[in-house]
Amino acid sequence: MANGQEISGTVDAKTPGEAMMILKRRQLTPLKVSPAISLGKRNPSMRELAAFTGQLVSFASAGIDLPEAITATAMQFKPHFRDVLLEVARNVSAGMTLSAAMRKHPKVFGELLTGLVAAGEATGTFVPALQHATRYLKKQHSMTSKIKRALTYPVFSLIVAVVIAYGLMVFIVPQFAQMLTDVGGRLPLITTVLLALSSFMRSNSLWILLAAAALYYAFNRWRTGSGKPVWDRLLLKMPIVGPIVRLQILQQLTRLWPLLARSSANHDTALEKIAHSIANVHYQNALLEIARMIQRGHDLPDAFARHPTFFPVSLVAYIRAGSDSGRLADTLEEAADFVEEDLDARIESLQSVLEPIMMVVIGVIVMTIIMGVLLPFLQIAAQIK
Repeated sequence: MANGQEISGTVDAKTPGEAMMILKRRQLTPLKVSPAISLGKRNPSMRELAAFTGQLVSFASAGIDLPEAITATAMQFKPHFRDVLLEVARNVSAGMTLSAAMRKHPKVFGELLTGLVAAGEATGTFVPALQHATRYLKKQHSMTSKIKRALTYPVFSLIVAVVIAYGLMVFIVPQFAQMLTDVGGRLPLITTVLLALSSFMRSNSLWILLAAAALYYAFNRWRTGSGKPVWDRLLLKMPIVGPIVRLQILQQLTRLWPLLARSSANHDTALEKIAHSIANVHYQNALLEIARMIQRGHDLPDAFARHPTFFPVSLVAYIRAGSDSGRLADTLEEAADFVEEDLDARIESLQSVLEPIMMVVIGVIVMTIIMGVLLPFLQIAAQIK
């Protein structure tokens, strides 16, 4: 209980007694302490981070004390993020800066958001820095949501196709197996293969499921581990998907760079921070190489121009125009608007292309199974005539 209000949440403790002591140190009166069922800690999404920074802007603009503002904001979030924010509030109340308190939780806030807050504190532009961060987080969440929505139908269709095929092969085809055997004569190749595959699937269903799960797990380990460079390059080269991946990275670059530029970050420092926030290892290496070139005295536009595989001529032109005019941040935001328009168009195109493809895939699978079952009967009917 806090200030007469009953709240609930979780704390990290080995025993209920330790949990009660932690709560008392937080000036909370524990009414009931019981072990929680842990389902794993999930870091906040961009939408949640945007909600946090946006509300913090509102409270700070209203003159509310920062620890009190963070505490009030924390109460709307789920346990893990809420507990992190409450700890941040306690540290700020104890005299720590907000950025320093956030740095204690790098997996939650990330280097970029923490860096923007630190820059705002150092330059006296704390509220504007949070406003810029909020807009960036909202835009990234919106763009990610669009891509997820575009992929939802194809992925769902693929799952449906697999389930339908599995159901037909395991439950329907065996019903016709004996009948097809009794027909006698030589069965069509497609029917023979279908019956053999159906028998194998019925006899080894558990092993098939375990093998599929193992392959999925192994692929994910490879994709995020030793195979990440190969997978990232494949993503960039895939038809339809590759251009979307590239544009999403460029959108992230052109949105983040102005924020860091306005927070007085040097270009090389800004590009290093952006590089570490990008998932694709090849773009990450390209940006880090550009940062090193800038440190060695190379011209900013020329450094980008030396990586035409990753950065198109149009983006280099924007960078050159902004660098020459001294309005790099504004010019990059114009480039970001252009990139986002192109990205939106390609996402719509992806959806319009994948939907009919998935319908054809489902149709081919179902029709192949149906033809394999019906073809012997059609042959008999033709012989009778």
